[in-house]
Amino acid sequence: FKAAQSGLMDRDVPYLLNGPIVFGWLMGIGALSSIYILILERSLINLLIAVSLSLAVLWSGSKGPIFAYLLSAIFMYVVIGGFRFGKVMQIWIFFTVVIVAIVLSGSTEKILDSRLGLLFDVYMNGVDYSEGSVGVRLASYESSLKLISENLFSGIGPGAFAKYEPELMYPHNVHLEVLLEYGLMVFAVYAALLVYSVIHGNPLIRSIIIFFVICMSFSGDVSYLRYLIPFLFLNILYPNQAKE
Repeated sequence: FKAAQSGLMDRDVPYLLNGPIVFGWLMGIGALSSIYILILERSLINLLIAVSLSLAVLWSGSKGPIFAYLLSAIFMYVVIGGFRFGKVMQIWIFFTVVIVAIVLSGSTEKILDSRLGLLFDVYMNGVDYSEGSVGVRLASYESSLKLISENLFSGIGPGAFAKYEPELMYPHNVHLEVLLEYGLMVFAVYAALLVYSVIHGNPLIRSIIIFFVICMSFSGDVSYLRYLIPFLFLNILYPNQAKE
């Protein structure tokens, strides 16, 4: 569909059903599931599926899903079969090979010029609050924290952030928004449920929950909890801690 719109690699050209962030989220679920299957049953077809869906996460060009996918995939790999120092070494070797491949292929400049390069620019030059997705998010976080300090226990009410910051509309961090709008008690229950679901349950479900927790730290409003809540309930209904 994107190719038909002459925008195969253009992030501003939308996907058929979703924008790039949600596309990255959906591909992340598929990529984590395919890696889980690959770990349990190594075969060429499973490897090709895992590679394809992992590349699809990168294709989204969204920093949050890419970062969340990397961390949640590492978490799942370490959890399955238990922690071993050899696994940590394998992860470091993998990232070293990827970095070397990027440098040798001459793709470094392309990455720095992309949206992913914004993080490097922030590191080198600081944050420009007037432009860029990073600046907008940091500005919304600062406003949220100020409002939270003033309304810690009661919250400001559902959807009320836009009344205080009409240009920002929502905090761009679902967890902050739950605390900001619903108060400390609701947030405590919400946080306890997240912690329980990350510690207990099937490695795949736990990794998907971590994936969404990280993604929602950078994008979305509380309505996006519809992606996370089914996996929380699945983990509670089927608290299987087995590694298969």
